[in-house]
Parts: sequence; C-alpha cells; structure tokens
Amino acid sequence: DAIKRLQQSVQEGRLAGKASIAVTDKAVRIALNPESFFSIGSAHLNPGTISVLENLVGLVESFPNDIIVEGHTDPTPVRGGAYRSNWELSIARAVGVVNFFTASGLEPKQLVAAGYGEFHPAYPNDSEANRSRNRRIEITLVRRPGDAQ
Repeated sequence: DAIKRLQQSVQEGRLAGKASIAVTDKAVRIALNPESFFSIGSAHLNPGTISVLENLVGLVESFPNDIIVEGHTDPTPVRGGAYRSNWELSIARAVGVVNFFTASGLEPKQLVAAGYGEFHPAYPNDSEANRSRNRRIEITLVRRPGDAQ
C-alpha cells in the first residue's frame, strides 16, 4: 500500500514534477528534484526542499523497513566553511534530512544516512543548472524478500 501511494503521489499527486520513483524487488528509489535542493557548499535545506520532504513524510511513515537517505554534491571543491570535503558535505546533507524526518515522527532506528560526495552525479556537471540538480538527496526504501509488490 505504501508503494502504491508513493507512485500515485509522484505521478499525479503532491510530488508530481518534484520526484521520480523506481520500484524493484529489492528497493524503492525516490529521486527528489525540487528546483534547487542545496546552495553551493551548504547542507541547509532550501524552502522548496522542505515542502517536498513534508509531503514525503506521510507517504513513507508506514514503510516498515530501512530508509536510506543519500546525500550528493556537485564537484565544486569545498573551500573553507564547515566542511573539509564534498564527502563531509554530502553526509551533512543526508543527516539534515534524517534529522528532519525524525523531527517529523519517522522511526529513527529505520533511518540510515549515506554520503556519496560528487561521485554519483545524476546529470552531467556541464552547466550551473546541472550542478545545482546534482546537489540533491535520494531516498531508498529497502524491501525485504516477500514484501508485496
């Protein structure tokens, strides 16, 4: 039921145009794509990101298995500030979303934060628009053998 609600929301509901979803027998992958997830060098959630995450909470709260929150960066080198590398920045982005989810009532023991730095771009890093889209979060809902389709 949770997967069907997610698919419906992504296709025609509150997440239409703001997320995509891929369902396999092992996982449900949600790629969130609000206009700009993060500013360069920042792990602070932009306002558009917060509204997307608020819509997502109600859809994943009934999901019984692990929820992996994956942080990503663009390849712009980190200079100064709170983070020494894109690795640290990507994990800080994931932890920020995990904190948002726990504050919204999701079960902390289900949540996992992962950081991929700039090494898994979703788009070519050939323009500022694409680099902005690569500063993102992806969420994986882990499925167990025997979970219903």
